Amino acid sequence: MKKITFIVSALLATSFVVQAQQMDEDTSSSTPPTSDGFSINDASVIGTEAVFYENGPYFNLPGAGLGGADISRLENVTIGNTTLGAGCNTGSGFRISDDFTIADGYQINEITLYAYQTGAPTSPASIPGVYIQIWDGIPSDPGSTVIYGDLATNVLDTSFFSNAYRDSEGTPDATDRAIQEVVALTPGLSLAPGQYWVDWVYDGDPGFSGPWQPPISILGATTTGDALQFDPNTSLWAPNADGGSGNINGFPFALDGDQVAGVFDNTLDSQISVSPNPASDILRINTSNGIQIEAVSVYDIKGSLVRTFEASGVVQEINVQDLSAGVFLVKIQTNQGQTAKRIVKK
Repeated sequence: MKKITFIVSALLATSFVVQAQQMDEDTSSSTPPTSDGFSINDASVIGTEAVFYENGPYFNLPGAGLGGADISRLENVTIGNTTLGAGCNTGSGFRISDDFTIADGYQINEITLYAYQTGAPTSPASIPGVYIQIWDGIPSDPGSTVIYGDLATNVLDTSFFSNAYRDSEGTPDATDRAIQEVVALTPGLSLAPGQYWVDWVYDGDPGFSGPWQPPISILGATTTGDALQFDPNTSLWAPNADGGSGNINGFPFALDGDQVAGVFDNTLDSQISVSPNPASDILRINTSNGIQIEAVSVYDIKGSLVRTFEASGVVQEINVQDLSAGVFLVKIQTNQGQTAKRIVKK
């Protein structure tokens, strides 16, 4: 079934061309461009089901493209990034992985991913397959184990144009990289609280370049995660570093499903907001309907506790200025339960 996503969010030197075709798609430009926030919507919805976890936005210029399409813009001048997308396709053997942390048990019904093939039309979608594994630890760790899925079973439900294009500051408004939304079904995927890694790879139309995986896109952000890429030439996982700046990126994906255990109440999401997001110094937490904030905890992307704050009342301001740039989980304890919000520290 087709789903609609609502988010309230040149060439390299000759010696590198072959690698770029397999490992990542890079660009460089000597043309001076113009540079152009983004906000994470804490209550994203895909189709009719609520998303309980979102790893980051896949576009950073909402409505700025052709016909009002969203734009995922590579900041190749402002930041010095050159990688448009990471290689992630069964043809080359490159695949990618990123982590997520859940504070309660969940039955995960679907995983939504984002990919593009250079030159592919917006319709029909050119991604006919996706393969997913879930690890109980970092895939590069010898002690980690695949606890769900495999690389042989196509779990694609549907793929379609996401209404977003991937372009760069050097070639703004390019429309040859139409980002596709790829929805995978995950029957029987039930996870206890903890940190996990999603490992995935796409089938693509051989008539087009890719598939490529666009990174999390946040204007002005350098490090957006700790994703990994598997290199079939070495059989090793390595950090997903941008080919120009060396910045480590994360990949956008979303999880939807049903909470099966624990203390988090997702109905609180619509009654609690955090802003600004991204934040540089002060993060403001607001509640509605008289909900009282009792405590606030901040966890890093690895799930480790970073800071705790005493709190009381319907509004709370916390100072995050001393946090390093990156993605964090803010857990908010209230008199009506506990919930969590994902923030970006810039």
